This record gives sequence, C-alpha cells and structure tokens, in this order.
Amino acid sequence: MWCRKMETSARLDKFKIVIVGKANVGKSTLFNRLVGRREAIVFDRPGVTRDLRDREIVFMGKQACIVDTPGLLDTLSFKDHPDLRRIIASELGNAIQEASLLLFLLDGASGITVIDRDVAELIRKSGKQVMVLVNKSDRSEADSVYDEALEFGFERTM
Repeated sequence: MWCRKMETSARLDKFKIVIVGKANVGKSTLFNRLVGRREAIVFDRPGVTRDLRDREIVFMGKQACIVDTPGLLDTLSFKDHPDLRRIIASELGNAIQEASLLLFLLDGASGITVIDRDVAELIRKSGKQVMVLVNKSDRSEADSVYDEALEFGFERTM
C-alpha cells in the first residue's frame, strides 16, 4: 500500500522516513535497499528521480513509510522547466514537513559541496530529526566527508 494513499488517520500515525540529499548521491539505491526490491529507478546520471516515491516498510521493528525524493536544490537539472522545479520543490517541502526522520545522504566520493551545505541548512530549519549517512564510503575520500559531515552539527552521523 502506498503511504500517500492510506487513510488520513492512519497516515498521521505512521513513522515517516524521508531520504534527502543532492542529486545522484544514491537516494534511490538506499530506498530500494530499505524496501527490499527494486522500486525506484537507479541510473548513473543526476536528475532521474523527479517525483516522490513511497512504500510501507518495517524499520527497526516498526511500521514506517519510506520516501525517495528528487535531488534537493538541483536547479540545473530543471533550468528549462521552472514549473516542474516549483512543483518538485513544493512536494519536497511537504514531505520534509510530514517526516518523522530525515535521512540526509552524502556522497563519500565527491566530498561536501555547496549544495550539500544548502541542503543541511534547509533541513536544519525544518526542526526534524536528522540522520546523516555517508554513501560510497568504501572510497578513500569518504573519511574526510565523514569528518566534514560532523561539522553540520546533526546528532547522528554515520
């Protein structure tokens, strides 16, 4: 059952996990891993995910709704489509506001970027619980990304 299609009362009681981050950091791959099957399109090119995708899962022993999102603040992918960019930004804002937990995904291979810092500021303003995850951590650059991620000041960084 899609989380967004649940009855309103059931939706309000659900633990909602929203995966956020810049484009092409592995949000859809993480979503697929947590869902346990390939539900989201994964492609080695930024901007493939343009809509929210959600599924019910069991997370740490609890029923939850997991949400895959497009890359935040990735305006270059949509520069020729301002209406699409506005719609995506609105849906992302709603998903963040409904979230119980934000999984902020960083790319351990590319390092912290200006977009990552902007995303961190955006989600900090939301006041939501945040868990920072460094993806592609098998690469040598990941240690410095982890150290930089600690500077964001979020309580949980992995």
